[in-house]
Amino acid sequence: MMELPYVALAGVIAVSTPEVMGVGYDTVNGTLLGELTLITLLLVVVMKSLTSASAVGLGLPVGLIGPTFVIGAGLGGVIGIIGNYFEPLQATSEGFYVMLGMAAMMAAVLLAPLAGLMAVLELTANPNLILPAMLIIVVLTLHMQRAGVAAIMCRELARLSLECSLAQAREALRDNPRWIVVETAPGDIRCVLNANDLAAYLEEHDPEQPQIDLLRIPAMRKDVVSLDPRATVEQARQTLGHAEAEAPCVRRISAAMIDAVLGVITQEDIDNYRDVS
Repeated sequence: MMELPYVALAGVIAVSTPEVMGVGYDTVNGTLLGELTLITLLLVVVMKSLTSASAVGLGLPVGLIGPTFVIGAGLGGVIGIIGNYFEPLQATSEGFYVMLGMAAMMAAVLLAPLAGLMAVLELTANPNLILPAMLIIVVLTLHMQRAGVAAIMCRELARLSLECSLAQAREALRDNPRWIVVETAPGDIRCVLNANDLAAYLEEHDPEQPQIDLLRIPAMRKDVVSLDPRATVEQARQTLGHAEAEAPCVRRISAAMIDAVLGVITQEDIDNYRDVS
């Protein structure tokens, strides 16, 4: 039943912007050849982003490579059209910007800068495009290396002991946190737990049972690793890639026994930041 809203959304978008349907390679070809107008490209970027994000959010078995190419090509096409309009003597062909947009999106979203460069070379067979593609990919990488984790971490959290009472759990949920930081002892974090799952459990929980074991209730839990608040987004990404943990906790230990959990970061937070950037 969860797929019904997506089907309705996809149907409405298909009527208004049919270019977003399917894998999208025909749309990419049309963009490369300059067959799509500025308004159409803007609609393709917005609608493809919306449908792809909705499908991934609902857990549907969809890929990322096709939408990445389409969105990147659309953004590049928009820049190419605008550049040729304002600076016709300085700007190059629209297809050039389309290729750069595809390379940038592939490198950023899929974390594959080398694959982005190879895709440009394979699609164009023109080694002269490698240097411009490298420049735009380097800019994206440097942006992630300079931005701090404070820009992406989720601050909506509450802390609970591994075994807590119903009153303590309800008190933790009072401010509508996104994550519950589960501790075996003060400062010893075991995992983070989805607060919505805890709220759903409390609605059906026997009020006469005094204690709740947060590791036994049905909920989404993520193993954690500590991260310094001075770390960058790139360091957070590398931490997720190298560690077995799924959610770095940004922690500041100012003195003995004084441990502040400032935020929680997931791969989704990093991906959303890259898309916005």
